[in-house]
Amino acid sequence: MPATLSLCPLSLQTLLEDGRPLIGAQIFVYETGTTTPKIAYRDHRGLSAHARPVLTNAQGRIPPIYVGAGVYRIRILKPDNVPLEDIDGVAAEAEGGASAAPDTPQQGGDGALSVGDVIWSYRVGPRPGFTPCDGGTIGRATSGASNVAVGVPWGEEQPDGSAFELFRHLWENDPRLAVCSSEVEVPRGATAIADWNANRTIRVPDLRGRALFGLDTMSRPPALRAQVAAALTTTLGSTEATAAALDATRPIVEAGLSIGMYVKAEGIPEGTTVTAMRLEGEGLILTLSALPTSEITGEEARFSVFRDAEALGASGGSSGHCLKEGELAPHLHEAESVCAESGAHAHTGRTTTNGSHVHGYVDGYVTWSGNTIGQGNGLRADDRVLNTYASGDHFHQLVVDAAPDHVHELETTLAETGSGFAHNNYPPAVLGTFYMKL
Repeated sequence: MPATLSLCPLSLQTLLEDGRPLIGAQIFVYETGTTTPKIAYRDHRGLSAHARPVLTNAQGRIPPIYVGAGVYRIRILKPDNVPLEDIDGVAAEAEGGASAAPDTPQQGGDGALSVGDVIWSYRVGPRPGFTPCDGGTIGRATSGASNVAVGVPWGEEQPDGSAFELFRHLWENDPRLAVCSSEVEVPRGATAIADWNANRTIRVPDLRGRALFGLDTMSRPPALRAQVAAALTTTLGSTEATAAALDATRPIVEAGLSIGMYVKAEGIPEGTTVTAMRLEGEGLILTLSALPTSEITGEEARFSVFRDAEALGASGGSSGHCLKEGELAPHLHEAESVCAESGAHAHTGRTTTNGSHVHGYVDGYVTWSGNTIGQGNGLRADDRVLNTYASGDHFHQLVVDAAPDHVHELETTLAETGSGFAHNNYPPAVLGTFYMKL
C-alpha cells in the first residue's frame, strides 16, 4: 500500500467532444516516461484500485483518481481508442498531507479488496459483492447470467452490486475466458463494453477442486519452478525431438522434465505434449504428440504441466496419475525357472574289467533224516548242498561315457506385481469456497 496518495488534477473534470460529454473515454496512468502501468486508486487511503483503464461516466466526468507520490504520465483515449491527450510529468501533490490508511486489518466490509481479488471462505452459497469462482457467468441484469446478473448498459450509472467492473476486468485480462450469449459461447466483440452492452456474459475462472499457484513470471523473469527450460532440437516430419540441458553443469535428467508435460516453443503446435522419453547419451529423446511446424536446432523450449506457465488463468495438474513405463525407476523382477520335461535324458555306460569275480560259499553235509529228503529229487545221503556268504551283496564300479553336447528347455515365470491403478496426487487439504470481488 502506498505511503502517500494525492488526487490527480484531472479528476472530476468533464471531457467534451463537439460540446457533448465524452462518455467512456479511457484514462491510463503510467510511470513517467514509460508504458509501465501505475496503480490508480478510487480513494485517498488506497483501499480500492481502479480497473484499467479508468472510464469517464455517463456525464463524461473523470472519476476521482488517487496516485502515489512522484511524477507520472496520463494518456486519454476516446472510446474508439483514438488518442486524445498524452500528458507526461504530472506531479503528485498530497491532498492536505493525506496518507494511506495504516497497515491494520479493516474491520467489516471488503473495502481493502480490489475488483478481481480472490478470497477463500469457510462457507458455501452466495456472498454479497462477490461471485463464486465456479465457472458460472456474470453480466447485466437482463443477460441471464448464472451467478451475478446485476447492472445496466454502459454509460448509465451502475447500481450497487453491478457485475460491470469485474466483467470488464476479466474480459481485458484473460482472453481464454468464454464470452457467452444465452449460456452458449460466442466470438468476442471488439471491446468489453461492446459485449456488455450486447447483453453477453463472461465465465468466471473455475476454481472448483483447484489450488492456487503463482505465475512463473508475475512481473519478473521466469523463476522456472512451474516450468522446465531445455534446449530443443527437432526434425521436420518426425515427432521425435532431443532435449538437452541448457546448463552444462547439470544433467538433463535432473531438470524435472516428465511425460505428459506441455511443450512451448516456436515451431511447436499449441497443446503439444511429451508422450514418451528415453535417455541417449547426454540428451533425452522425446516423442511429441504433434509434428513440429518448423525445424528447431538447440533453441530454448519450456515444458510444464500448464499449457503456459506464464499465462494468467492457465490450469494444469490432476488429482491422480497412472504411471507409464517410461516413468518407472530402473528395477528387477523376481523370476522362477524350471526345466521342461523334455530335459529328461539318459547317459550310456559300462562296468570296469574287474567286474569278473567269484563268490565264496559254505560247504556242508546234508543230515540224513529218513527217506523224505531224497524222495523225487534224486538226492542221496552223501550229497552236499553249497551256499554263498551273506556278504556276497555288493556293487560294481560303473564308468559313464561323456554325454554329447545338448540343451535343456527352460521355462521362466516372472512374478506379477502392481495393479496399474492411478496414485493419489493430493496433499492434505481442507475445502471451502473461492469468491472473486465484483
